[in-house]
Amino acid sequence: KTAVKDLNLNIYNNQITVLLGHNGAGKSTTMNMITGMFSPSSGSVFVNGFNVSSQTKSARESLSLCPQENIIFTELTVYEHLRLFGLLKDSPENGIEAEIDKVLELLKLTDKKKEKAINLSGGMKRKLSLGIALIGPTKTLILDEPTSGMDPDARRVIWDLLLSIRRERTILITTHYMEEDDVLGDKDR
Repeated sequence: KTAVKDLNLNIYNNQITVLLGHNGAGKSTTMNMITGMFSPSSGSVFVNGFNVSSQTKSARESLSLCPQENIIFTELTVYEHLRLFGLLKDSPENGIEAEIDKVLELLKLTDKKKEKAINLSGGMKRKLSLGIALIGPTKTLILDEPTSGMDPDARRVIWDLLLSIRRERTILITTHYMEEDDVLGDKDR
């Protein structure tokens, strides 16, 4: 079954582009092709001028992904996750503490800094996954249903956060929610 066919998508710098659709519409498959997780059966994907198929490492250096499923280590604390992924993404060692504090504040997770991931609620785990995408010097955020499973208040915190950083980063998100698309989207597809 073809998940994505004849897609031509431009994602603009310093804007939020939203892919709105139901389950099975090809949103996650599209994101997986953009990040190089899946290879397209035809056509090409370019990220900042780099072909994702042939220049994967260079293309990925400017990308940060928050996948649909939370990928966290249950025994690590929130702080340890952010530090680990910040360092993996080449955040400068001398500025990592300030960056972690900034991400914690943006996500309203400061009080959970020393909490192990296993003890977080589903919404907080989702925020941590988003924090992992935010940490580091990458300028393009690929966020697959970043507010999935969150209560309305937590969802609003994430919306406010994304709106506040959209002039600093290029953002592509997927969602099932028309309201989320209306609030966040500079470009709708």
